[in-house]
Amino acid sequence: MSGDYRYFTFLRDPVERAVSHYFFIKQPPWNPDFVGGNAAQKVLHNQVALADIFDRTANRRWRLMGTWLIDNMQTRYLAGWTQHWRAPASRILLKKAKRNLRDRYTSFGLQDRFDESIAQISGSFDWKIAPDHGRKSKQTRIEKIVSEADMEAVRRNNLLDAELYDYACELFRQRAM
Repeated sequence: MSGDYRYFTFLRDPVERAVSHYFFIKQPPWNPDFVGGNAAQKVLHNQVALADIFDRTANRRWRLMGTWLIDNMQTRYLAGWTQHWRAPASRILLKKAKRNLRDRYTSFGLQDRFDESIAQISGSFDWKIAPDHGRKSKQTRIEKIVSEADMEAVRRNNLLDAELYDYACELFRQRAM
């Protein structure tokens, strides 16, 4: 797009994010008659264990669309469209994501520091946020049963996201000073 844009984003602990993502897609819709945009993902998530989902969706990182759960998703999105295709262990992908977060995003937040993040983001954009802004977030309504094999697969498939998140936490701390 052309024009003058200013960006902000929120990041989340990558392991928590991936586990939540998997089970959020798995859960039935509020309206049982709704066959929404993530129907194909829902079918896949109900057939494939969390430990195997990243292998089954690896080809999706080429076109990062919708709600497919893929490896290093936060890093891929922050790196930008031209970097999405890179391998899951690409240091170039991580370097680009870090640079974009640092230099191209006006502000960013961390989900586990939500109130501080809202204050930083609103200050960066000179927005007035009502004191009762409330915290609305989507919640997973089904029980998250996660085996050690699942957790290991999530960690292994999000190594770049883990490094990016550590970087973001440190950058957030520095900017808060």
